[in-house]
Amino acid sequence: MRYYWKQILISTVLMLIIGVVLTLMERTYEIYLANAGFIPYESRRESQSILPYLYTGRKEIPPEQKLLAIIASKEVLREFIDSTGYRFHIIDKSPQKMKILSVKVKEIPPDSIYTVITNREDPYVEISSDVDGTVKLEFIPSEEAAMELYRDLEVKLMNIQEILGISQPVEGPSLGEENLKVVIFQLAERDPYIREIVKEFSRFLIRYNIREKTLKYQNSKRFISRQIQNYMDELDRLNYRIRIFKLKSTYMDTDKKNPAWVELLELERQKISIRTEIEFMKRWLKGEIEPQFIVSTDEDIKYKIQELYMLEDSLSTLEILYGKNSQQYRLLKEKLEKTRENFRDFIKKRIKNMEARLQFLNMKERNIKSLIGKSMEQEKEILTLQARKKAIEDILTLLSQRLEEIRIEEAEVVPDFKIMEVSMRRVIKGRHWKRNLLASILFALLFAISYILIAEYASNTIRTADEVFIKLGIPREKLYEIPYIEDEDEMPINILLKNMKEKLIQGSGALEAFRMIALREIINRNLRLTGATSSIQGEGKTFFLINLAAVLAMMRRRVVVLDGDLRKKNISELFDLKGRTGLSSIMDIESFDEIIHRVSDNLYIVPAGDRFVDPIAIFSSEKYDRLLQHLKENFDYVLVDIPPVLNVAETSVSIDKLEKVFFIIRALYTETGAVEKALAMLQDDKIEAYILNSVGITGGGYYGYYRYYRKYYYSRET
Repeated sequence: MRYYWKQILISTVLMLIIGVVLTLMERTYEIYLANAGFIPYESRRESQSILPYLYTGRKEIPPEQKLLAIIASKEVLREFIDSTGYRFHIIDKSPQKMKILSVKVKEIPPDSIYTVITNREDPYVEISSDVDGTVKLEFIPSEEAAMELYRDLEVKLMNIQEILGISQPVEGPSLGEENLKVVIFQLAERDPYIREIVKEFSRFLIRYNIREKTLKYQNSKRFISRQIQNYMDELDRLNYRIRIFKLKSTYMDTDKKNPAWVELLELERQKISIRTEIEFMKRWLKGEIEPQFIVSTDEDIKYKIQELYMLEDSLSTLEILYGKNSQQYRLLKEKLEKTRENFRDFIKKRIKNMEARLQFLNMKERNIKSLIGKSMEQEKEILTLQARKKAIEDILTLLSQRLEEIRIEEAEVVPDFKIMEVSMRRVIKGRHWKRNLLASILFALLFAISYILIAEYASNTIRTADEVFIKLGIPREKLYEIPYIEDEDEMPINILLKNMKEKLIQGSGALEAFRMIALREIINRNLRLTGATSSIQGEGKTFFLINLAAVLAMMRRRVVVLDGDLRKKNISELFDLKGRTGLSSIMDIESFDEIIHRVSDNLYIVPAGDRFVDPIAIFSSEKYDRLLQHLKENFDYVLVDIPPVLNVAETSVSIDKLEKVFFIIRALYTETGAVEKALAMLQDDKIEAYILNSVGITGGGYYGYYRYYRKYYYSRET
């Protein structure tokens, strides 16, 4: 495809021009971008110091993450739509250039299509605008409106320093935490009333946040109040039983000083505490309570509860930022499930250990009872009840303190964030330069690639040596490749004419290719009278012949090149011998030496001559046969430039006079059909070798070099 770079360039430029024209023809329009920013609102919480050792609880979710969770909730968006009535489309307005400043929905109209006169009172919808006019609204279902709002809402989480344009922390008074996050959401519309919608949505988010926090406190208070009431009832039953036992027994308060009774009392208190902890852990395993309500003195449990809630909060944030299908969300969810399962296993293990501890305490209690004796059973029962009473009183104290803490938090409830600003700006839209130019480039490349593929598929030209083998059936051992020569100084003819010995010593791919042909096909086979032909003009037979002659001359062989192409006279023109006496004058000359011209050491040229004669008359004459014999006697090798085979009559006559010929095929130029026709007109035993010329060419042609030879030779002569 590298040969078609011009087509790619032209198609790309053309498509870019078309893209620019189409972009300029696009209609522009203006839209209004309204956005609101929220920053965290950190409130002082004195209740945090009341009972810091009672419950670790869950770590507070960052305020910006709470806001993201609220905005991402479709239920919240639908509630906003239902409360404000913003579930309409503006399908028409008159005049068209009128700007709608605000829309207030008092009540949903009975018809889905409703027309409003602006700047007037209306029982359903009031609209204010810059000029008087009419607006036609279409009301849609709340769910559909909520989904549209969800799609149109653009939310960003930014650092406060990014908003303020501060790249690095500055010295002086601090503006707050360096990593303080700000949530910014934005809506776009073609009329400025979108600013009122954004402002109303901001207020709604504040109200929603306060309501949710209040509901959370109320649920916590109800749960703890029920627990307190249950334990109060249990405490009343214990007090009643203790009074009954004291009336029936001879138990004395002084007996409590007995060490055995004191130990029994402590054992009972421990058993009650263990049973209570086991009860709460089993209730959590059944899903009856949240982890934060597990009453335990184990610090590991408190730490694991905190870790569990931190993972849940992080998972909610990732769901908002990246979605449930993101890799970050899936990895963190797996970690959360694993942590939750590990915590469940830990609780089960803790229950087993506590039950084992309970069995140990029961065994120890039995041992103490055996020491005290059966006579003390009633006194022991009283001690048991008193121990249980003491444990319940401790639990009631803890629950009461927790309830008071929640009440203080509820009294101080404030939103987790506050509105930083509500702003609006006007933006011109319509001309999509990047999109159109990128589409133009892609289309141009697609068009160019399609063109190249079709051209390559439909092409009948020979490009590589493999195609010569496959399409023409030419034996590999009879085919030679001549590479395309980019540097003119690497051509054998230039090396000879300029006497560049360093180039001769260094060598090159082209020089070695001609050397191989000269050695194998000319010298080793002692091929003294040969020539070069091709199927059509322009395949490089003259280029091949003069460079082959130059290589033989550099090998200290006397070589003469006969310009037998009396129509084109390329060799004569290359060496500035076009007006000299040559082959066309052999009928009139007395000595053949008159038409032999020396151009370099060991290299001689017989030009085509300055007369216009019938080529067949020349090649079929006895004088031409004598000329060839004279050249063979006086030179080591005679090379004849023969016209192309197709459409030239004298070619077959000229070839019959030679021992062998080289058949030239030019890569990316010669068509397969032309070669097949030409070979059909030649005898196979006359062709010494096939030359695939111009292998690896990227552009241009060999005749560009002929002008260089002529220029060089002419300057040398003058």
